[in-house]
Amino acid sequence: MAITSPAPDTPYNFGDQIKIRVTATDAVGVTALQYSTSGAFVTSGAVPVNPAASAANTTFTLTIPFNVTLSDLVLTAFASDAAGNQGHSRRSTFILTGADITPPATMATAASAPGAGTTTTITYQVTDGLADLDHVEALFPPQCHGDV
Repeated sequence: MAITSPAPDTPYNFGDQIKIRVTATDAVGVTALQYSTSGAFVTSGAVPVNPAASAANTTFTLTIPFNVTLSDLVLTAFASDAAGNQGHSRRSTFILTGADITPPATMATAASAPGAGTTTTITYQVTDGLADLDHVEALFPPQCHGDV
């Protein structure tokens, strides 16, 4: 029994959706897959595996609520088999943050005479995330960088 994604310690914001991928194998056949959370908030989900299968997987979708006050979310997955046994995954912890962890999407649309002198003008377009944009940095090889 394993949680195959997301990776432990992945940060999430309030309102984000987590795609939880779980897998299980069993000699007598997996009959159900489940998950449960603890810490920042408590929720759970389950799906039957019918007919029972020696290998099973599913993806659960979990939305992070906006009213969460704790920052750690602990996730455990479970599998039941046809003999009535239950196994569980290792606990996996995720970080919930109110910080803006999604960078804005930008696209360079033009550059004037790159490499022809000490100054180059770059024109760019912000395609997503303009509402909370603070600044844009342009990185130039080998070790140069500039703020725009």
